[in-house]
Amino acid sequence: MGSFLDNKDVDANKGKADERDIVAEYDKLKREFRNLEREEKQLKDYLNVNVFDYAQNTQQIEDIFSIHNPSMAFLDYDPEKHKINPNIPVIDVNNLTKFYASRKVPSLLNVSLKIYLGDIHVIVGPNGSGKTTLFNCLKGIEDYEGEILVDGKELQQHPDFVSDEIVSFVSHEFGWDLYSTVEDVIAERFQELNRTEIEMQNYIRSSLEQLNISYLRNLHIIDLSLLEKRKVQIVIALISDPHVILFDEIFLGLQQHEYFELLVIFNKLKAEDRALVIFSHSFDESAKFANTITVLVEGGVYFTGAVSNFLYTKLLNYSVSTSDNKKALDILSKLEGCSFSYKDVVDTIWVKFDGTLNLLKFQQECVAQQLIIQELSLLETKLEDLYDVLRNVGNKEAIKTINTLSFFTPE
Repeated sequence: MGSFLDNKDVDANKGKADERDIVAEYDKLKREFRNLEREEKQLKDYLNVNVFDYAQNTQQIEDIFSIHNPSMAFLDYDPEKHKINPNIPVIDVNNLTKFYASRKVPSLLNVSLKIYLGDIHVIVGPNGSGKTTLFNCLKGIEDYEGEILVDGKELQQHPDFVSDEIVSFVSHEFGWDLYSTVEDVIAERFQELNRTEIEMQNYIRSSLEQLNISYLRNLHIIDLSLLEKRKVQIVIALISDPHVILFDEIFLGLQQHEYFELLVIFNKLKAEDRALVIFSHSFDESAKFANTITVLVEGGVYFTGAVSNFLYTKLLNYSVSTSDNKKALDILSKLEGCSFSYKDVVDTIWVKFDGTLNLLKFQQECVAQQLIIQELSLLETKLEDLYDVLRNVGNKEAIKTINTLSFFTPE
């Protein structure tokens, strides 16, 4: 039997061995952590460089929107059947005014705008601007003062003509029985239009195939994603083969890739000389796909016309964070046409680039100086960000209001 001292020596040696194992494990973990840090840096550097390269390659971006087959074939679209005069607005709104008894100020005041066949026209404005009221007036469910002409006919005098033959509406809300199937909700619209069973079955089959959603036919509404529901709405809207489709907040809640899927459909419809009118709260979305735009603020029109004349696309507001924000500030100070401020509490730079080129120059210079861009987030454009543009292109009332606000608002 070993002595007590012998046991103490064994315990001491065992303790030293355990310490060596712990140190070895710590060294191993430290090496793995360093490797991960190095790989993370390499990945970020790669992304910084390739974001710049991708943005320069505009052809790839354009390919996304190319239309190889512009026809929505399931509609059998025949231009000879469409007698609308393309030289006059398909929708012509003149001095539209809407009062509610519960409000002291009008929801809409002297709103005027024109929409032509082939337009993708966005009506954009912040919450409370009157978008929903305007949508409901165009839909014919609100009375109003002023004039809404659809194909030259006053809306209030020809509501059935407008609803069934010319204009379709896609609301933000769905209003479907959640346990109805997709076929059921499409069939319901066919019954409202007094179409035959054969027409209905042919349309359902071909339209779902065209939008690659045949698998939805027997699914219940409750089981559909938001994008799938939007596509079903479009299928229903196209049953009457309309000249104009009005969408209320169609993009709200969609992921970026889903947003692009809808744009592909919209471009096909535009290629058939249909007019698409999209109501949206986001100024940033509009310039990506619209060719005409109306800016609605507090019930009045601040601007209406071609997007190319409304140069807010140059207002690119970003929050930026890098591995060395002092260096980033130095880079920004040397770029012409951009303004910025540094928020030390959150260690973030807020930058307003005056165009895509300046943004790309900033990214390129960061790569050249081995500066890692940790965050480059596009901030939502607010109405106040558009004041400088609206002073130049807005109507007289908009310019007067903006100048008054600017004069009485302290810096």
